[in-house]
Amino acid sequence: MENTCVYSHLTPNWGIREKHLDKTTAKYANLTGLIKEIYNLFAPDFNAEKIYSHFLAFDLDKRLIKYHRKFSETLEGLTDGEHKWETPFVNASWGDWIQVIISRNSSAPNVSPDKPENLKVYANISSEDAPEIFIDSLRYLLDNAESTFAAKISTFSRADQICYWLSSGDFWHLESYYRPLADKMPTSLPFIAYFGKLGISKDLPWPDISHNELQTRIISDYLKTISSPDDIDLEAMYNHYITTWNGDNSSVLSFITIMDTLDGLLTGGLNSNSLLLTDNSELWKTLAHSSSWDDVGRKATLTL
Repeated sequence: MENTCVYSHLTPNWGIREKHLDKTTAKYANLTGLIKEIYNLFAPDFNAEKIYSHFLAFDLDKRLIKYHRKFSETLEGLTDGEHKWETPFVNASWGDWIQVIISRNSSAPNVSPDKPENLKVYANISSEDAPEIFIDSLRYLLDNAESTFAAKISTFSRADQICYWLSSGDFWHLESYYRPLADKMPTSLPFIAYFGKLGISKDLPWPDISHNELQTRIISDYLKTISSPDDIDLEAMYNHYITTWNGDNSSVLSFITIMDTLDGLLTGGLNSNSLLLTDNSELWKTLAHSSSWDDVGRKATLTL
């Protein structure tokens, strides 16, 4: 549909039916090598859950938070004496994660900020300092953030140790907090694009659930079509995803997130002008509620 060009200047992935990549770069070779490694590790069934666990580098023997109740009480006390923020809503019921949601007094309490326009940000602290840094980063956001935000920390070691949901504007406060900690932060999620040492993504609409889960599904589905690791090609894998997506009922937001992330991976990271870092709420809501390029065109016409 012609109207899909209304946002097309924002990303080279707008409306594409085929992806062409520069195959001569070291980054292309490295990502292709990762896919071949996955093939050799997980043939013949290429189970997506096992691939997901491999990328996230779970270490169940390295427990970082042993006393959930004490840690939760510390989180609940973060806003004591601070009148512009609600008492944090803390969820420690998952066992493997402890999540906190902090909202302004004027906001609806305990409402997660996983809005389409907001960012999902990953931080990995490869040390026992992670719980203390998590709490300290929340204090920093309480001093500087303008909007409701949420965060979670894994109780054991993994590559996505800490995760935040926050507005694009508040991201820059978080980035300022973490910048001096760069030496402690490995960029260890191979299919997440980074801005500095912070991984950038989005919460994806159902049924995709999360970027990492969708990415492992892309890899798993592609490898099931390959008869030999010698046949593996990164461009072919993403074109397989594009073909599948064009026949699915998945969201355009999921597609753009995956494809713009790929561009970030192949160019050395995101910059401040990257689409994933923009806060155009109308754009992201349109993408989240559209399942095809024609659908985007219709919704964009209605909202402009």
